[in-house]
Amino acid sequence: MSKELLYLACPYTHPNSCNTERRRRNAARKAERELREAGFHVYNPLGASEDYDHLGNDYWYAHGVSMLKRCDVLVVLKVDGWYESKGVRLEIDTAVSEKPYMPIVYAEPSNVVGVVKAYGIE
Repeated sequence: MSKELLYLACPYTHPNSCNTERRRRNAARKAERELREAGFHVYNPLGASEDYDHLGNDYWYAHGVSMLKRCDVLVVLKVDGWYESKGVRLEIDTAVSEKPYMPIVYAEPSNVVGVVKAYGIE
């Protein structure tokens, strides 16, 4: 069982498509499940916000930053739109500025566990 707490960053909002948001949330859920089944402790902000989207982006950006500061590793899930995402950019910038020694792992959804393990994260 992992001693590290992983923060799973994944874009969510999309101006033109609820289907895109649903696909992104599902990808994050699947990655979270696979990481947990591999013995990792994971915080998935998309899972935490599922019934509370009405609180808005400002709330969730602040919440995400607060939770990220408590985590040990940032895992960026490379789904469509991850590079352009303001939320993912905020999470990466926070990790770099607030926790400069925090590992940042960039992983395709199809191999998230393998990539995390390849970084030597136990």
